[in-house]
Amino acid sequence: MSASIICFANIKGGVGKTTLTINVAHTLAEEWEQRVLVVDMDPQINATTALLPYAETEKIRRESGSVYGFFSKVDNLRAMDPNLLQPRPVKAAPTGKGFDLILGSLDTAFLELRLPGEVPGLNINGLKNGLQTGGFLDQYDHILIDTPPTPSFYLVASLKAASHFAIPTRFDHLSIQGAGLLGRVYQTLRDHRDYAITAKPLGVILTLMQNDAQTTQGREILEEIRNRADLGDDFFHLFEGSLPLCAAIGRAQIEHRLIRELPPRGPVKKAQTQLLRITNELSRRLRGSAPVTA
Repeated sequence: MSASIICFANIKGGVGKTTLTINVAHTLAEEWEQRVLVVDMDPQINATTALLPYAETEKIRRESGSVYGFFSKVDNLRAMDPNLLQPRPVKAAPTGKGFDLILGSLDTAFLELRLPGEVPGLNINGLKNGLQTGGFLDQYDHILIDTPPTPSFYLVASLKAASHFAIPTRFDHLSIQGAGLLGRVYQTLRDHRDYAITAKPLGVILTLMQNDAQTTQGREILEEIRNRADLGDDFFHLFEGSLPLCAAIGRAQIEHRLIRELPPRGPVKKAQTQLLRITNELSRRLRGSAPVTA
């Protein structure tokens, strides 16, 4: 069975996208015993540095490559530039099984700035083709892509590669407006003959919630934006679970620890419960969605 490829995206930063991506991936691996790969497509490399000590990432990148390697297929350059190595997954958590990472690279920030001849083979299908030809779809049950909060080459390449996408957002108007902007990008790419993305929306996941009142407010704002857009019920489907704001989770990321690895008490226990709800609903919605073929 071919892996599901889930892109986590929002055209707004600070919405807990990376936190949700890596912790859903870890939960799928630990709780559901799935083989999961995280692909860090954000030039800010937040998923990479949340999972691995920054001091070690350059050495690992020289040995195992990064997402940058998906966007050039010129073999005679590989020995000269570690960026051009075919990416190889590395273990994403010391105690985790079946939980791997393809590193992000700050150098991908310059891909859009270079002339076409400077990056041989650069194309918007680089990630999609790399995942297919590299055998990743057979090695894993799920591939989760962390994306940048901008309508960019990296976001489009991620959506092109994905079979599905989910939208993490905070409860506030600007963050949910970012989800609406993503909807406009999605519509444009879906209907454009040169892009024609086939990724299916899984819905909206509220993050960094402080209380139930914010959840209610988030639902109201989402409904307002839903009424102004023609994106279908699946795009604005609101997940039952929501990831709460928790200072302990932020502190744990400094030590590269994940939510499931923390002592289950107080706000952390609530976050663990909600994370299970989110991951369970994600799995249900994936099962209820027909496979997408390019």
